[in-house]
Amino acid sequence: MDNINNTQAPEPKENNKKIIIIASIAIAVLVALFVILGLSLGWFGGKGASKDDSKKGQIPATINIEETKGSEAKTKKIDISVRDVKFGDKIKKVKKFEKTQEDTLASPSQASTKDGYTYLTYTFSPKAKFFGVKPTKAPSGALLQYVFKDKKLFDIRIQFGDLKKSEIDKLSKNLRDKYGKPTFTIKYSNDSWRDTWRTAAKNPDKQTILALNYSPQGGTVISYESVGR
Repeated sequence: MDNINNTQAPEPKENNKKIIIIASIAIAVLVALFVILGLSLGWFGGKGASKDDSKKGQIPATINIEETKGSEAKTKKIDISVRDVKFGDKIKKVKKFEKTQEDTLASPSQASTKDGYTYLTYTFSPKAKFFGVKPTKAPSGALLQYVFKDKKLFDIRIQFGDLKKSEIDKLSKNLRDKYGKPTFTIKYSNDSWRDTWRTAAKNPDKQTILALNYSPQGGTVISYESVGR
């Protein structure tokens, strides 16, 4: 288990709230980057950009896929634990859990959208450590974020901030040691990459996806989400 279950940590300072909001946006941008790249480059089965696109009046992609391994649909029988909460949990239950933790500060930032999404964001205490790696210190943008759809949890994101390469390599190795080879890996020409572990389940909606995302612009993020949100 990668959590620390003890007493409540001290409250964050008020002037950290802006940092939380900005860093929260950074996480969403980084995770969305891989989806956008996948759609534009044919990751999800579409055509993607080609060398002939310019002849058809289309703008060719400036970021290309350099390498893929495995399959996005491939699964493996593994039990993944990122935080001691469950997908489908309500906001109140997640807040209650976090109050008992020493690796996050007690007062989160909470924001909702008109289409039913809620983002619950915590900053880390100095005791934070996930899969053997400590997030960088504030104000680096390191934070923990829970994402809810219609007030039900479906995604957990850990933003490590601007880690050194040695720490990124350590994080990748620790995840592979714990869960085996990723079921899917993709690398891009701008040095971004994503390792994915997809859990097996008879009902595809019960599958979960753990992903280690890295981007030179967005840093290092672990996301753990429910396929059937």
